Amino acid sequence: MLNRGLDKQELLRIVDSVANEKSIDKELILSSMESAIQKAAYSKFGFDNEIEAKIDREKGSIKIQKVLQLVEKVEDPAKEISLKEAILLDKKTLT
Repeated sequence: MLNRGLDKQELLRIVDSVANEKSIDKELILSSMESAIQKAAYSKFGFDNEIEAKIDREKGSIKIQKVLQLVEKVEDPAKEISLKEAILLDKKTLT
């Protein structure tokens, strides 16, 4: 949602500004923002999911993704995926 209302480069300019004004390392600010976005995603999608949030350090884009463990036999679909399912999912996203 942040990407829709804020220019991606503006996000990085804000980080630079805060880092310079408060003498805080930019990486610490970006990591804290990623943690906050990840917590918000957990609230929205559920704490039983493994969610990763990343901010591109050069472009300012935000990526939120669900992380699944690749297993032979799926026992917990919220956290695991089979190789066959992963291949099918990958083919769908590429087309």
